[in-house]
Amino acid sequence: MGIQYPTSQDEADGTHSITGVPIFKLDEEKRGFYYGQDWGDRAVAAFDDITKDGYLPPLIRGHNWYGEERPAEGFIQNLKRDESTLTADFVKIPADLFAEMEDRKWPYRSVEIDQSSAELMAVALLGSNAPYDKLPLLAFKQGEGETLIFSQSEVGVWHNTDDKGITTEEINVAENITPEVVTPEQFAAQTAIIETMRTDLTTANTAIAEEKARADKAEQKFDAGNTEIRGLQVTAFGNTMKSLGFSPAFIESTEVVGATALFGSETVVKFGETDHTGLDGATAFFSAIAKAATDGTLMVPKGEVSGGTSDTGLPVDADDEEARVAQANKFAAEKGTSFSVEYKQLLPKEG
Repeated sequence: MGIQYPTSQDEADGTHSITGVPIFKLDEEKRGFYYGQDWGDRAVAAFDDITKDGYLPPLIRGHNWYGEERPAEGFIQNLKRDESTLTADFVKIPADLFAEMEDRKWPYRSVEIDQSSAELMAVALLGSNAPYDKLPLLAFKQGEGETLIFSQSEVGVWHNTDDKGITTEEINVAENITPEVVTPEQFAAQTAIIETMRTDLTTANTAIAEEKARADKAEQKFDAGNTEIRGLQVTAFGNTMKSLGFSPAFIESTEVVGATALFGSETVVKFGETDHTGLDGATAFFSAIAKAATDGTLMVPKGEVSGGTSDTGLPVDADDEEARVAQANKFAAEKGTSFSVEYKQLLPKEG
């Protein structure tokens, strides 16, 4: 089904006119040339230019076969582009031809155009020779009775002008298509179904757009919340460092600030059975350092031991046996190990 034409008009001189007849489909490639809507606008502009002084392209029965002269059976007016379709008015249709059209003897149309200049030169009414492209049939209404069916017309004659100004034409003769009769009620029912589908599609697209907007807003809110939480965690880490006794100079040093940014990521690390973030681990690390510093166990006092190194990593004076014994006793008590084990660790390494 398609567009229902306005009712034809009976003119005072005995001729007839039909308005808004679709004559050419755009947004398609035909014979290697793409006829887009911009080309359609060119065709309308060219039509307006050639008709401004009263000239009108003819409406004819059958195509102009290679220049064969035939009488005009009406004329073409008001070429327009309706989205992807060119429409026009058929005017001054003689009574005998209009009667044959009512009898569905000329149900198809095919345009004669110049591809390069986009000029419409004629519209041919076809009977047994259907248009080249097989497209849905369209109708115009005759009174209150049957609906007379027309095919969507397409190119039948092609005019091409080469670089030397020589024009050639090619005529396409397609297979026959049997006309279809549709009542106004059937046409209206089909139109209502299409409009309902369009409404449902618009409603669905609107709902999808609204849902996407809500999802985007929620994601933005979630990201903003995460950023705020990370900022609070970094601030809390700095306050913890201050409470542990670290100086502002140390906390604000390049190394600690860089480590804070690194630890401040959202990556979660498992320590034992508990999940911790990087800042949790950093807090535990610096807390251990602060506690060791408070207990006096962080660093070995200067002068307490010196000289070589043991497996403990502590300097040991090879000649100070009294200091080595005291250190072994101290380590054994702290670690819960035996004196002999710690004493051996403090002996100088050979070589």
